[in-house]
Amino acid sequence: MGLSVLGRSSDRKSTCECSYCPPPSPEKKLPNPDPENWQVIKTEQNGEYLAVMIRYPDCKNFEGKKIMVYRATMEQLSRQGAIDPHFGDDKKAIYPEARFKPTDQGWEDACLYATIKNWSLLKKRG
Repeated sequence: MGLSVLGRSSDRKSTCECSYCPPPSPEKKLPNPDPENWQVIKTEQNGEYLAVMIRYPDCKNFEGKKIMVYRATMEQLSRQGAIDPHFGDDKKAIYPEARFKPTDQGWEDACLYATIKNWSLLKKRG
């Protein structure tokens, strides 16, 4: 327990209402992307790996754009209906293996990642 000029810290409310402290600002949370509301911007398939840029209209950061790499085709992703940009481990759904910043450089990195992952897969198979 500390001391302050206004009394013991444990005596004060968790949000101070004195004239010296700024009013508490409401906590701003960015809306999560709705996995069922998406629009494909562009894709690049490299063997079993797909680099995809998707816009989620409900999401506000980066204008709702997300860049992901999936071990799937666009047809397989579309067939499941919902495309969740978050990582997961439910065996019934397809989740991204990697995500990248939604910029031109991020797109290049995602395409390179898909190329390397596919090359590595082919090398393992012999």
